[in-house]
Amino acid sequence: MNRKNTNKFILVIISLVLTLNIFTIGAYASPKEAEKIKNFIEKNESLLTNENKKNLEGIIEKLDNYEVISQEEREYIRECELNVIREKLGDAQYDEYMKLLEKRRSSENFEQSDRLRLYQLEKLLK
Repeated sequence: MNRKNTNKFILVIISLVLTLNIFTIGAYASPKEAEKIKNFIEKNESLLTNENKKNLEGIIEKLDNYEVISQEEREYIRECELNVIREKLGDAQYDEYMKLLEKRRSSENFEQSDRLRLYQLEKLLK
């Protein structure tokens, strides 16, 4: 490659990386994400502690102001979601649900009976 083509190639790569970073940042600094969390709180208010609600509202405030949330905050949101699922299903069904999700993700002999059971458990969550 000559120098001119190399420079063009580098510019294309840089612009691609910047574009991907903008999309990633937008996903974690968006009022749309805040709205999803608000809906989650409203739907599951009785299953969340006051501390959970307070922490989630702090995250919502950041998202409404287009601030990027940290990895810890993303993990906290996921932890709250999993706790709500555990509350709704109970420990035994929660464990079964998580195993079925993992089985589906890994494409490990995910059979029709597994699909049906996963569907039944997801219906309980609604």
